[in-house]
Amino acid sequence: MTPVAARETILLVEDDDSIRTLMATVLQDQGYQVLAAGDGIQALQQLQLHKGPCHLLVTDVIMPRMKSTVLVEGVKVMQPGARILYMSGYAGETLEASGIHEDTPFLQKPFLPSTLIEKVQEILKSNE
Repeated sequence: MTPVAARETILLVEDDDSIRTLMATVLQDQGYQVLAAGDGIQALQQLQLHKGPCHLLVTDVIMPRMKSTVLVEGVKVMQPGARILYMSGYAGETLEASGIHEDTPFLQKPFLPSTLIEKVQEILKSNE
């Protein structure tokens, strides 16, 4: 896959260090600027310090310290144009209980790096 021309910014929130590092590397290799955080509190702090737009939030549904829905609300306050992509290793009922609806952009873990890139590109293109 070829890197994207624009330097779109992605806020990546994943509590597993190794998964977060791998995902950040995959996204950076595609030309994205990545702000990586281990939980929602770190993510909102990074977003406050970030100069410029955040185009996409990629977040795990189940995280320590802050529910993903609360994180999304905070991101939307600071970056109203940001798109959202949820990911989780949990299935339907847990997602619904977390406030994630069927039509919400979502990646089921585990997924391939190519699947991540395809989904990110699809979401960012739908925002144009």
